[in-house]
Amino acid sequence: MLRLGFIGAGTVGTALAVRLSSKGYHVVAVSSRSQASAKNLAQAVSGCQTLNNNQAVADAAELVFITAPDDAIASVASEIQWHAGQSVVHYSGADSTDILQPAKKLGAHTSVFHPLQTFAIPPHQATQALLPLIRGTIHNIDIVGIPQCLTGPVARGDTGTIKKHLDASQKIAPGLLSTYREVGQQTIPIALAKGRINQHQAQELETILKQPD
Repeated sequence: MLRLGFIGAGTVGTALAVRLSSKGYHVVAVSSRSQASAKNLAQAVSGCQTLNNNQAVADAAELVFITAPDDAIASVASEIQWHAGQSVVHYSGADSTDILQPAKKLGAHTSVFHPLQTFAIPPHQATQALLPLIRGTIHNIDIVGIPQCLTGPVARGDTGTIKKHLDASQKIAPGLLSTYREVGQQTIPIALAKGRINQHQAQELETILKQPD
């Protein structure tokens, strides 16, 4: 049976590992910057062990999901000695497989797995593609409440992804930049209340979001 490993045990990694395990996939190992998060994931998945470093997960698994924060994916990929025939997947919607080049050079197969990709489709179809994401957000607000339902780059303190969003908006839809900046700034206190970012990260986010266009 294919052995799966997870590097990163946040909300996405944990949800994906639990779901795959429930469908019969063998999740064997997890590592994370937070030992508590790694242990929580391992306890929720039968047969999964918590390992102390990312290399150990890569050595134990044939298919490795890098579900670390977006800013950490490239460094994780470059620090591990991958092997030929292994598969490596990241879960960032903001990056292509280019950030997994170190793994590909060592013979691993690389790919991106994200629940919502971009589509060059008519407005009606675009709306239908976005509706599950909107419904999921409303469901989380109802079930988990604020601030715990907050997800996304502000919630993670993911400055790299926010900069990419700003750059993309500047090129594609500059009229939306001011709205993005305002919504982002209003989200920072919620992220602080959730406890996923500290005051230093909050100040860094505010600086980026307040920069003139």
